[in-house]
This record gives sequence, structure tokens and C-alpha cells, in this order.
Amino acid sequence: ALAAADEQKRIEDEKLAAAKRIDEGANTAADEQKRKEEEKKAIEKAAADKEKETANSASKEASSEKAKEADNKATRTEKAVPEKKEVAVAAIKCPKGMVKIAGGSFLFGTKSSDPMRNKGELSAKSTNVNPFCIDYYEFPNSKNAVPKTRVSWSSASSFCKRRGKRLCAEIEWEFACKSASNRRFPYGNAYRNGNCNTQDENGNKGELAPAKLFPKCRSKYIVMAMSGNAEEWTADSFKGGASKTVKGGAADRPDWASRCSARRGLSSGSQKATLGFRCCADVQ
Repeated sequence: ALAAADEQKRIEDEKLAAAKRIDEGANTAADEQKRKEEEKKAIEKAAADKEKETANSASKEASSEKAKEADNKATRTEKAVPEKKEVAVAAIKCPKGMVKIAGGSFLFGTKSSDPMRNKGELSAKSTNVNPFCIDYYEFPNSKNAVPKTRVSWSSASSFCKRRGKRLCAEIEWEFACKSASNRRFPYGNAYRNGNCNTQDENGNKGELAPAKLFPKCRSKYIVMAMSGNAEEWTADSFKGGASKTVKGGAADRPDWASRCSARRGLSSGSQKATLGFRCCADVQ
């Protein structure tokens, strides 16, 4: 009976062991299947990441090429504009002691919004100016000399003609003062006390002086003393009458009179102590 029981137990143990081996085999197969699926997913993910990286790289390269081309285009444009301008300016020849100005478009006259606008001033309008030459300084065109004054319009015109020049047209004078930037004063838009030889902010009048004493009183084109010092005759009539247009204000006149667009008419025979001129010339 004991032997039979032992045999029965042995058989049961073998069954349990066999069942355990079957379970372990099943688990091993499941683990293997899971491992293979995970490997497959990893491979697919790596391939997708690689494809995405390649696409991004291509996109960046394309963007980089576009940006590079845009930069090159901008550079070509930037280079083209100044070169064209330089050629135009280089083609202009002026007598010694004169500034060569290539001309261009600007606002000729005074804006209606300018609080310093005075009666007799022209309403601002876009106007084109042809190339011309203009003296650096008021006559006798020297930084060390006090401007020549007490000259009538006809005398001023004669002084210029004897030197192969002429009086400046009002539009030329104003463009040399404003430039294409449309400055209110030769040095900028805001009045700066002491920059030029004018009546100061306290109403004290100045006296005629050499241009070298006011180095900041210069336009964009380095034309000096266009604001204050000596008022300047121009070639043009004032309002179409017998009077002639004078520009620039004077040492004894206030800030508003020294603006680039400021103007007034004087009899052609006037010989005021602060009334002078400067010469212009046609380009050669």
C-alpha cells in the first residue's frame, strides 16, 4: 500500500513538473514575442526619427539657401544704389572752392504745420532740383573772412559773374540748406542756440563773423553759414515783383528767420549792413 502511494505521488509530481515546464515554455514564447515586437517598434521609431531628421535638414538647407539668396540680393541692391549715386556725383565737376550737388527731390517751401512759418513763405511741395555747384562760404568764399555785405542785388550778381559764376536760384539755395532730408535748419530739425551766428534765445543780436567761428553751422553737403551771419541775395524775384528774394536770416535776426525755408523780399537796391550773398554755378 505504501509502495502504491509512493508511486502515485511520483506520478503526480511528474505531472506537476510537466505542467510547470509547459507554463515556463509558454511564458518564454510570450516574452520572446514581446521582445521581438519591442525591437520592431524601436526599429520603426528609429527609421521615422531618421526620416524626420532628414526632412528637417533639407528644410533648413532650403531656408538657409533662401536666406542666403535674400542677403545676396539685398547686398547687391545696397551696393547698386551707392555706386549709381557715386557715379552721378563723380560725373559732376565744379570750380575750385565749390560744393558739387547732384540734385534730387525735396520739399521746397514751408510745411503748414511748422509753428515758425512766417508770412511770405511758400507752401511746401515736392520739387526736383537739377545738379549744380555752390560756394562753401558766403562771398568772398573763405572760412577766415567776414562776409562781404552792403552790396545791392546787381552788384552781387556782377561779383559772381566776374568769377564765372552766378547768384543761386532760391530753389538751389534751399536744397543746399535742407538736402533731400528736408531739414528745417542746415544742421537738423531743431533750433540749437549757438550753432549758427544768429540772434540768441535771449534776443541778443550777433555780429558778422568768419564762418570758421561756427563750425556746427553747416548743411549735410558741408555748405557753411547758411543760417544767420549774412543774409543772402538769390537770383529770384519775390512774389514776382521788383523785390528780390533773400535767404538765411542774419546775425541780428531771430531763430525762425534762419530756417532753410524762411524768405523775405528786399528792394534790389538794398545795401544793408548784414546783407551779403554767395555764388552758384552750372555743373561742368
